[in-house]
Amino acid sequence: MDLVLAKPPRLLLVEVKGRARAGPDGWGRGALGAAKRIRLERAWACWLEEHPQWANSPVEQVCALVPLPPSRRPVRWIRLAG
Repeated sequence: MDLVLAKPPRLLLVEVKGRARAGPDGWGRGALGAAKRIRLERAWACWLEEHPQWANSPVEQVCALVPLPPSRRPVRWIRLAG
């Protein structure tokens, strides 16, 4: 979990994947397998323990696929389950 952004009453949890070029993992999309998602859920649970005031807030989990230079492709946002 790279970023936690608050726009009350909502939280946005962001996992960022940057790649210089497209590869077999589809600009980073392949790095979001089941094991990674389980680790993200654990990280979220730990974060909530430290910030209980957000426990009942709506949450959106997304991945930002960021093409690194020299690519000029736009950032792609993928909504994750949760």
